[in-house]
Amino acid sequence: MEFKQYRRKQIAELRPYQPGEDMAGISISVIDKEAGSPKVGDMIAICRPVTDEWVKLMDMDDLTRDGKPQTWLRSGTATSMERNIAAIDGNKVTLDVPVSDSLDAHFLNPPGATITKTSASNRLTQCGVEKLRIVSPPQAISHSQNHFSALRMNGQDCWARDLVIDETMNSVGVGGRRITLQNITVNRKAKHQGASKPAEFAPNGTQVLMDRCHVNADNVWFVLEPIAQAHDKTAPTRGPQRGSRVGVERERPGS
Repeated sequence: MEFKQYRRKQIAELRPYQPGEDMAGISISVIDKEAGSPKVGDMIAICRPVTDEWVKLMDMDDLTRDGKPQTWLRSGTATSMERNIAAIDGNKVTLDVPVSDSLDAHFLNPPGATITKTSASNRLTQCGVEKLRIVSPPQAISHSQNHFSALRMNGQDCWARDLVIDETMNSVGVGGRRITLQNITVNRKAKHQGASKPAEFAPNGTQVLMDRCHVNADNVWFVLEPIAQAHDKTAPTRGPQRGSRVGVERERPGS
């Protein structure tokens, strides 16, 4: 990737580098070099704008429910990804983790993708929740109504394991980086009401591992992430995730 006018605490342009592309007009300013930016180890936030052209490219512009148009991501908003700079070779910058989709200016301009230097200084680290049962009253309602969830975690190098969760809705949501969800089971007997569905697992961070996690329910999304892969309207993704023995089981009539 290449940087243009990378400034501390300022936004800079970022787009994929094409082999053979003329880099003569791209440089890192003297001020930035003297300030030591960018440098290996810097954490950056990559901001991708949501545009009509990109939503159409992702085949998500024609969603309907009950004959009415539905919105996936609203044009004019943005999504972000966190990465660290792993290496710098001239104007070529290598990130520690690949981005989940291209940053093609043809579909993202205006305003174009941007980056800004950031940090995780206020984020929880090396914290976990273990060996716990969480029980909610049955919730036969829509997720658009006030409801009980189970776990929200935004950290780095954190985990949750050996949890049994009964009758919550939108049960487990995590953000941040390097999060492990292991041996977590969500059970719901009360059927969700409405066509729009809650997500019982929402791994919204980067490098999230789900191992031996299960959902026993119906009329829910078992796992849902915020940004969809092209041509797959049921399995969005923000960054590299990993699933190992992730199970789902629908409630059967009469059970």
